[in-house]
Amino acid sequence: MPDPTALPDWPRPFQHLDYEYGGPKRKDPCPCGSGRTTRRCHGDRADGRWKAPAASPLLNDAPTGYQHPKCFAAPSRDCSARISAEHWLSEGIYRQFADGGLVTVLGMPWQNGRTSKLPPKVLAANILCERHNNALSPLDRAVGNLFRILRHFQDDQRRDHDLHGHETAIIAGADLERWLLKLLWGGLSANAFSVDGKRPSGLRAGADPEQLLPYLFRNGSLPTGWGFYMAGHPEKPFSAEGEVAVRPMSHDGEFWGVGVEFGAIGLRFGLGTPDGSPPYVVHHPLQIDLTHHTRPERKVLALAWDDEHGPPVTVTWAGPGRANRYPTSL
Repeated sequence: MPDPTALPDWPRPFQHLDYEYGGPKRKDPCPCGSGRTTRRCHGDRADGRWKAPAASPLLNDAPTGYQHPKCFAAPSRDCSARISAEHWLSEGIYRQFADGGLVTVLGMPWQNGRTSKLPPKVLAANILCERHNNALSPLDRAVGNLFRILRHFQDDQRRDHDLHGHETAIIAGADLERWLLKLLWGGLSANAFSVDGKRPSGLRAGADPEQLLPYLFRNGSLPTGWGFYMAGHPEKPFSAEGEVAVRPMSHDGEFWGVGVEFGAIGLRFGLGTPDGSPPYVVHHPLQIDLTHHTRPERKVLALAWDDEHGPPVTVTWAGPGRANRYPTSL
């Protein structure tokens, strides 16, 4: 199994496109920079999936036995005594998109339809104890770097000419999935979401915090079909350059999950299988392929999963403010 330090923190170029897998050819050098071929490093030739070290628990010592009344992870009985200010969207992401040190915020229930420009520090909320806040820091760093990569990929697509050619980056799928769960729970606890004009009172019926928290912090498991997925959409309009949109997902008035839109990329965390299992929904996609409708260059975000995965999802830039998202069969 490759060493965790081999995972690159920035995209690497590749020359030969493998049309079967949609990324670098498995006999070419691995995009992690190890010098080994892709199939002998992070690319598994047997089933086509990407490999990464198994996810490490964020907490691996004995539980404290304490429940802080303001910490959303209190049901784990593993809190510290002091509360801390947590940015539920991650401070690093706020700072990436700040203009002159201020973040443009709209759509929060407390804004009553107004748009505000605020410094990131005022967007923190007392929703986690120090122990749980510190434990989540590696996820915030990993996903902050992911947003930088996605911004780089999409900046190339918006230009008249792609400056960097074929590129790929690899991240651990479990890190992204756990961060989305943290985002869902943190936004809910910070009263940042509104469903049908009302602030949701809690997670949907059947979503047990005592099952979700071990997954988030101690490598527990999720129920089948829950977690990270992408939803395809032909000719999907997307948010303006530099925007990150966070939207709650509801069904029959219950809070079922959260979606994050960044440019043409849409990421979802669902507390259940999407209603009706639409054909464009992919659970644990193998990778996200970013293509351009008039150019050959391909940007690949490889997602390494320890368990089952779905097919890749291709996102094709179709012009300013439009993209096609659809699963790609292997």
